[in-house]
Amino acid sequence: MQHIAYPALDRHHDMLENYAWSQIAVWGTHKHPPFFAWVVGAWFQVMPHQSFFYKLLAYVNVAVSLWGVVRLAQALKLPQLAKPAVILLLWSLPYTTLASKFNANSQLLSLWPWTAVFMLRAWQAWGWHKVLFAALLGLAAAACFLSKYYSGVFLLGLFIASVFHPEGRAWLKTPWPYLSLLVFVLAMWPHAQWVMAHDMVTLKYMDEQGGAQIYKQGLAGFALSPILYWLPAWLVTVFVGGRALCKAQAGASWLGSVSRWAWQCWMPRAWNDTLFWLAVFPWAMSLGFGITGYVNLSTAWAIPIGYAFPLLWLRNFELRMPVSEHEDSTPAPSPWSQLDRWFVPSLLGLVFFSCVLAWSHASRSEVNYYRPSEATATVILNDWSQRHPDTRLSWVGGDWAESALLSLYGDASLTVIPDLPGSKAASFYDTPDWSRQPGLIFCSLGLSAQRRADSPPGACELNARQWLEKHQMPVQPIYFQVSRSGWRFPKPVGFEYVVFHALP
Repeated sequence: MQHIAYPALDRHHDMLENYAWSQIAVWGTHKHPPFFAWVVGAWFQVMPHQSFFYKLLAYVNVAVSLWGVVRLAQALKLPQLAKPAVILLLWSLPYTTLASKFNANSQLLSLWPWTAVFMLRAWQAWGWHKVLFAALLGLAAAACFLSKYYSGVFLLGLFIASVFHPEGRAWLKTPWPYLSLLVFVLAMWPHAQWVMAHDMVTLKYMDEQGGAQIYKQGLAGFALSPILYWLPAWLVTVFVGGRALCKAQAGASWLGSVSRWAWQCWMPRAWNDTLFWLAVFPWAMSLGFGITGYVNLSTAWAIPIGYAFPLLWLRNFELRMPVSEHEDSTPAPSPWSQLDRWFVPSLLGLVFFSCVLAWSHASRSEVNYYRPSEATATVILNDWSQRHPDTRLSWVGGDWAESALLSLYGDASLTVIPDLPGSKAASFYDTPDWSRQPGLIFCSLGLSAQRRADSPPGACELNARQWLEKHQMPVQPIYFQVSRSGWRFPKPVGFEYVVFHALP
């Protein structure tokens, strides 16, 4: 459905950046920890290099996340709530529209639930399973941290949940938490060494993000994220659960109680309520850090935090359902069975909405809808082959990370270099001296309709000219105009590019 409405990858080129890092990043990048880049690299070892399959990776990640939520419900001894919780998550934005952009935030959708599962299983395990789940907890915690340092808030929440629960406290008094910690440290150590050896670049990048205006917007967006991202699922829970309570409590007014029920969805059962700590702590602690100015929050950081929200809502409604006094009486049907009947119609509604959105984007000439990444790679690489039939292209640089489209959609053997060979960004990676090998410098010029013939060259084009002159190579710009075609793309929306061939 996302591929119908948005046939191109994300407009900020995060997914192209991930792909580029998957080629050159071993234990770190000049921006983020590397785990999600490893995932992208492993995926494209076996899958076709197409936008559809990249987005398929994003939704495989969602499927792994939902499987983790099912296991979490079972570990919390709430197996009857697993299915409705999954359905409710599929009515929330992080698991539908936002999930199609695979990056560090969406990677955590799958990692956080499974890490919580391993913690609970570590509490409950016997025999050699204690060693297994302690080791898995350490590995999963390291994967979270190697995806995004923000996961430290989530891991702190796991520790708090352990402290407040009797089983967790008993587990903390055994050797097994130290095994988890040892595995975590061993898994993190190569990345820590890489960061220290490269001038703490990942930490510096994190520290440089934000500003006064971004800080205020991000703080407000993150504070409201439980409503902005999970509103449809929350409203459905309150509606269905409220109706069930009204039927069970004769004379109760649904309208009169709805605000109380909506609030009680979020309430803890007691201090040792593990589910509450898993669900609410990451959001609350992050908000506290944001208010104090310790971190610059972004609304997108909230994408992974809601994996346990539906379980908390459903559990709290079930606690308020009256229990039959007769042991032999037939149990009342679950009110959440209604969600099954709504699920297929809602999916059909999403398909219809995707088609409407695609038509809207096509008719309005929406830029990212018409972005011709695949066709651009084909045209530029074919031109290289015609001009230099006996010379193998080794690398591509220039506009990071859009330049990665030449490797993703064209020639997977091409190495994508941040900026240009010898630049500061490229110096963080152990790569050969690419200036001695044939390469291509790629610069995007934007929409053809917005570019005049006398437009001055942009920063990418100027840097390319200077770099070629410095290395005593011919400066011969080659211009391309590319557009999408076919019945899905009725408007002639052209994009312009300029490339330079670097021939030592």
